[in-house]
Amino acid sequence: IDVGNVKAAVTQRTVAIFVVHPFGTVIANHATMKALRTVANDHALELWEDCAQCYTGLSTTSKNKNPSKDNSSDSSFPTIGYMGSSLSNACFFSFGPIKTATALGGGVAILRSAQSNAAD
Repeated sequence: IDVGNVKAAVTQRTVAIFVVHPFGTVIANHATMKALRTVANDHALELWEDCAQCYTGLSTTSKNKNPSKDNSSDSSFPTIGYMGSSLSNACFFSFGPIKTATALGGGVAILRSAQSNAAD
C-alpha cells in the first residue's frame, strides 16, 4: 500500500480508508497500518479492514504472539491467523464459502472505540 497515494486520494467526501487483505495474505504490516492511522486521524476518517480472506491467512510478524499488535520491523516469523490491526476502527470477517462481503454465510465485525486508535 502506498500511503502517499492514499493520502492524495482523500477528499471532502471520504469517510474511511478501507484496507483489503486478499488471498489469505495480510498486505499492510504494522508500520503501514500506523501510517494509515495517522492519515485517518489527520482527516477525521475511520480506518477499516476487510479480513474476510485472511482470518486464517499468514501474517509475517515478529515473535509477538498477537500479529495485530506487532511493534517491530522484523517480518521473518510467519503466524497463522490474523484478527485485524489494533489501529483500525473495524475489521470485517466473512463466514461465507467465497469470502466476499455478502449475506451468504454471515460474518462478524470487530469494532473498536476511537480512543483505542492512537497512532503512537
